[in-house]
Amino acid sequence: MSPLNAATPLLAVESVPAARAAMGSGAQQTFRYIGSCAGVALTIAIAMSSGRLREH
Repeated sequence: MSPLNAATPLLAVESVPAARAAMGSGAQQTFRYIGSCAGVALTIAIAMSSGRLREH
């Protein structure tokens, strides 16, 4: 885990009012998961386009 990944949840929680701290944390986690899924999808798309995952 990089230092940026460790600091991001803290920044998300600190950037919203205390009463909405859970909302900030939830939004950060949602975008983290979306980013991870997009990264996996992009990696697979690139691999498929280069023919590495295609069956012969």
